[in-house]
Amino acid sequence: MAREFIVLLSAVLLDVGQAACPLTASAASGPRLTSYALPAGHPPVRRDSLAAYQKTARGIDWVQTKADIVSLLDSDQASWPPDDLGFGSNKKKSYIGLFVRLAWHCSGSYRESDGRGGCEGGRQRFEPELSWKDNVNLIHAHQLLMPIKIKHGLGLSWGDLYILAGTTAIEHGGGPVLGFCAGRYDDTDGGSSVALGANCKWPEVPDWQQELYPCVNKEGFPTPTGNCSNVSGLGASTIGLIYVNPEGKEVYPGGTNDPKPEESVSDIRDTFLRMSMNDSETAALIGGGHTFGKSHGACLGNAGDAPIKNPVNPYHGTCGSGPSQGKAPNNVFSSGLEVQWTSAPFRWDQEYWQNLLNYTWERFTGPGGHFQMRIKPGTRGADDPIKNKLGMFLTDVALTRDPVYLDLVKKWAAPDGFEDITNLFSHTWYKLTARDRGPYRRCMEATGAFPLPPPQDWQMDLPAPKPVSVDIFKALARMISGAIDAGQAKAPDLVRMGFQCASTFRHTDHRGGCNGARILNEPQISFDKNKELVPAVKKVLDTFHDRFDDVSYADLIVLAGTVAAAKMTKASFLFCPGRSDVHDGPDSYASLRDRVNRFPPAIHDKKNILNAKVSQLTFDYVKDAARIMGITNSQLSALFGGLALGSGRPVLDNSYFKHLMTQHGSHAKGPSIFDMTFLYDPILSAMAQSHAEDNELFVNDFVEAWTVLMNADRFEIACDDPSNTIMIDVTA
Repeated sequence: MAREFIVLLSAVLLDVGQAACPLTASAASGPRLTSYALPAGHPPVRRDSLAAYQKTARGIDWVQTKADIVSLLDSDQASWPPDDLGFGSNKKKSYIGLFVRLAWHCSGSYRESDGRGGCEGGRQRFEPELSWKDNVNLIHAHQLLMPIKIKHGLGLSWGDLYILAGTTAIEHGGGPVLGFCAGRYDDTDGGSSVALGANCKWPEVPDWQQELYPCVNKEGFPTPTGNCSNVSGLGASTIGLIYVNPEGKEVYPGGTNDPKPEESVSDIRDTFLRMSMNDSETAALIGGGHTFGKSHGACLGNAGDAPIKNPVNPYHGTCGSGPSQGKAPNNVFSSGLEVQWTSAPFRWDQEYWQNLLNYTWERFTGPGGHFQMRIKPGTRGADDPIKNKLGMFLTDVALTRDPVYLDLVKKWAAPDGFEDITNLFSHTWYKLTARDRGPYRRCMEATGAFPLPPPQDWQMDLPAPKPVSVDIFKALARMISGAIDAGQAKAPDLVRMGFQCASTFRHTDHRGGCNGARILNEPQISFDKNKELVPAVKKVLDTFHDRFDDVSYADLIVLAGTVAAAKMTKASFLFCPGRSDVHDGPDSYASLRDRVNRFPPAIHDKKNILNAKVSQLTFDYVKDAARIMGITNSQLSALFGGLALGSGRPVLDNSYFKHLMTQHGSHAKGPSIFDMTFLYDPILSAMAQSHAEDNELFVNDFVEAWTVLMNADRFEIACDDPSNTIMIDVTA
């Protein structure tokens, strides 16, 4: 007698078997036969703490938090005094520049290539970012904010506090603010920043950044830091800096040490593009940021030991003596460049652009012993008692040595350019600080402090899903099951389609995934592994969608794959409905604005995985792809064993691994890179062996891996809450 396909609410059949994320299982649910140890460097997953944060974050008094920051901005703390800047009536003490820099540098580590970096996680307070050269003295900003963090508690994450402090500082200086996207949660360590690089020895972690993301030139050959190209996968041209060296290009041991502003133009454009910024956004961020505060290089000294070397008394500074040694107003050493860009550095205005355009700048060695720019003696402004105290970085002046950047400088220096730069900077600052947050639906409003702006183009907003009853999903599941039984649909293809759709998700910046059904649009529909699969499966899905057009293709793709997986494993799965679709077309969101839509799944990286030679390096890229996707090594093993990442096997059990484990030293001709990885990488081979030895373990891990991946992008609903899911069960 054929099995009847049954779809029931998981709340009713919770005792049949729960396929929720393994990392959310409670002790009360009893032991489970799984192997989901987090791989080295995997982003921390603390569901209990995350749930507690989300609950308390809703109760934060954002008005009071912002008021506390404003009070701090205007205060004078003996532990780290504020800058005392400006001239005449514009002279004042303030932490505005410090907190703008704090937020800028926390956010500016983001890189679009793999989604790593950014301020979510609040990792700037951990190594390796804590001791980056570009973050010198920012530990003092962390300490200044500590009383506010303690006062407002768990719901105020460090990531939110850093960005709120910088955004409030801009507003307090009269600058433009579009809004604030709250809701960041904090990591427990700096593991997710390891791939960004470290400019100091950090013995706590392996050197896998240098292995997977080394500093190389455009030809792929090793090059001194300062010349790291986009081929390296790094976000900056200089490890430990946010974008480029402000002293100019080729300033490092072995370099020419004869920098010229124009030489930095290409690196500026390239590194900001790695952060997903265009030319106007790049210039706006540089000039808007440098409108506030100053850089510090008070003497031929140094900043003192970094926290990695001296955690008790870091960055004590060597300039000055006595109680004021290393401190403002006159003895701070951070970058080593002593530059104040404008005469009123705590006020939003156009002076930065006007100074760039109106004066002749020359390179000289500043008091900190580093290259910087001053108004050339004998030229306009050189004898002005205020203007001759101002300066620029070589990378500032570089904006006048490129026709595109120069046009922007001229535009924003003109009287009628104020509104344009003000508007653009507000939008670009918001993009800088919220880009790593992922889709708009992850943003929470800081009520009363700043508004939550409408969705921006880069925030991947989706239309609201149409309401669909549970009965319709039950009917669809039966129809899909029947189509498989009748030979009208191939179960392996449905599973592969679900995997291809969902595996674009990047845990690193919360982008990608199946919600939106981008796999049906260009360019994903034309990815190598999708070219034949997607049109074939869509024909099947069309028959269901024609009958139930309120059901999104995204839900159909995941439901069909889940039904097929349940039939192939004879296990229970949970399906979490409520996805929606982006619209297609020449002017569609998916085609033009969703830049991450361009990236294939990390596991299908052609250069480093699919077309790479068999080596431990390639094996390590496979494991790094799991990090990016947010799945564990055991989950990767289960998905590979079930799908063979492209196989069309009719069953989902451990038979593939049982066969693979007999192939050591005598593997079949033409094995895939994944065959070789699970045969010879010590970690993944151990996972594969465990799965080969126990089919129950394999199936449990596959169910969990599938569920985690299918629901990874469901930020708007708690898919690990059984009341939000439907049980897919073919065991009855």
